[in-house]
Amino acid sequence: MSKTILHALLVFFTISLPCFATTHVSYIIPSLKTNASTPKEGQIVADNGTLYRKLLKITPSGYQVQNFYKGTQQKQTNPFIIKDKKNLSFFQDLEIDHLQNLIFEGPLTLWFNNNTKFMSLYIKDGNAEGAFHMYYLNGQPQIDGQYKAGKAEGLWYYWNGKGELEQKIYYKQGNRQWQKNIINLHGL
Repeated sequence: MSKTILHALLVFFTISLPCFATTHVSYIIPSLKTNASTPKEGQIVADNGTLYRKLLKITPSGYQVQNFYKGTQQKQTNPFIIKDKKNLSFFQDLEIDHLQNLIFEGPLTLWFNNNTKFMSLYIKDGNAEGAFHMYYLNGQPQIDGQYKAGKAEGLWYYWNGKGELEQKIYYKQGNRQWQKNIINLHGL
């Protein structure tokens, strides 16, 4: 994907999901400031002013948490796993060109504030693995592709907000191999 398109998509992510993709936390819950404290199920473990994260349960594979929009209490994610307690209070960047070394594990689904699905992917050993889907606010698909070890792999599809296919890009180990732009000649 060209740097211009990628930049536009990253700006879209930032606007669409404010503060999910930040590497700092505006407000760290006092009980989590020390490593000695053990968070309790049902406790809010992070709050960045726009989102908060609630600990649902402690499992053998890590901490099952869920993010919510602060103003509406709508879910921003489905429940997901964070393996390390020290990462409970961090909202990590999600940039589609680099989904490696993530603090998440397992399926990750994100939602717009109106309860429309925004993105879904699977994280294995801290890297995106398998199918990746991203949607517009109106529910139309925006991007479909595959990841292997956190890097784009194979044929990716890009649609406009009307559901029309605009572009196909083939990736190998995260590097674009070829690209085909689709020209729609509606009304001509």
